[in-house]
Formats: sequence, C-alpha cells, structure tokens
Amino acid sequence: MKRTPMLKYLAFALVLYGLFIGSQFLIESLLKLYRMTYQGGRTVWCVMMLTSMLIGVLLGMENPWGTVSEKKGYWKINWQRFLIIGIPALVIIINFIIYLFGIPSFLLKFSIGNIITRSEFVMMNSLILGYTLSSSFYRDESSR
Repeated sequence: MKRTPMLKYLAFALVLYGLFIGSQFLIESLLKLYRMTYQGGRTVWCVMMLTSMLIGVLLGMENPWGTVSEKKGYWKINWQRFLIIGIPALVIIINFIIYLFGIPSFLLKFSIGNIITRSEFVMMNSLILGYTLSSSFYRDESSR
C-alpha cells in the first residue's frame, strides 16, 4: 500500500503532538518534584528549553521523511538566516542560562533583563532557535 501525503502528515502531527504532551507531562512532573524538594529548578528550565528547541527542529524540517539521503551535493548553511534570526535567540538563551546560575550578565543590567528572563520569552526563543537550526542547513545540488 502506497503512503499518501495525508498519512505522512497525520503521522508527523501525531509525533509532534506526542512530543508536546510528553514534554508537558515531564515538565509537570519535574515542577511537582521541585515544589516538594526545592531542588532541581534549573533542570526544569533546561528541559523546557530543550523540548522547545526539539519542537522547533521538527517544525523546521522541510521533509521529515528523509529525502535528504537521496539528494546529492554538499551541505551548506544559509548564513543570513542563521545570523539574523538564530544568533539573537541563542544570545537570549545563553543569557537566561547565565541568569539561572546567578552569574552577572551585561544584558540583565538593563531594563530588557526583566523581559529576557521571563519563561514565555525564553521558550519562544528556544523554539525559534530550533527552527532556525533545522531550516538553515540545506544541500547544494549544483556543487556536485
């Protein structure tokens, strides 16, 4: 039986929503543990950022079914996309990690520090970074 595009998209949606639900379950479990023991707060934030980044990577994949191996050519990176979209998201995530460990940061001294330490902002930037990482790499077929 030949797979139709609709079945592929349905499988991709199931994987994506399974990841959403699984990561939310893991985060809720870690938060419950954190509320009882007051230990592991950094772990919760790191898991939240990594799952958001993984979801971004999945969303940024052009074709999640592996036609990458069929294409010939060298791997290239879209530097404009990576520099303009990915680097600012990476800087915000690094500053948040610095904030979690209590290390003074240059950006946190300004009023913008209140914004970049909010969980929603960090989660969105993790998603953006994951999307940018997976969508910035491509195969250049003309180089072979």
